[in-house]
Amino acid sequence: MTVAPVIQRMRAGIVATLLLIGGCADSPVNSDGSQGTSQSLSQTTQILDNFSSVRDGVFSVEQSRRGEALYLETCERCHEKNLDGGGDLDEFVPPIVGDEFLAEWAQWTVGDLFEFMTTEMPPKREDRSEVTADMYADILAYILEQNGFPAGQAELPPEMDPLVNIEMRPSK
Repeated sequence: MTVAPVIQRMRAGIVATLLLIGGCADSPVNSDGSQGTSQSLSQTTQILDNFSSVRDGVFSVEQSRRGEALYLETCERCHEKNLDGGGDLDEFVPPIVGDEFLAEWAQWTVGDLFEFMTTEMPPKREDRSEVTADMYADILAYILEQNGFPAGQAELPPEMDPLVNIEMRPSK
């Protein structure tokens, strides 16, 4: 089984879903039952207004460090410690670092990747219920850092609206 057709089908589903709901996907629920973070969406949007690409420092070093710890707890089993895929499953697990990963996601946004993570990773639905929106945002920050993107002062918010405006293109 090749990854490209699977990812294309998943992306088509994501795009269709976003079109159907008008781009207003709900954030996963945090462990305390709240939606998103204590920072309001308008504050987050103001912080990220100047960002249009992953090259613009859309996460902080601290957020990436938290993400690394979470990655090792929730993602390493399948995607390996160095994020190059494989894992201990019987099926192919794609890398989430490097040229292949960047090429697959270059036409999408950080919001698309966040949506994919929150709806498809970990593969077992019951395992996803243990990962909060904040945790997904931290893991995503770590993945971006491991792909060579620079850290900045802001943190990736655990909400779709501001993330859909940040392109995944690795270069201009």
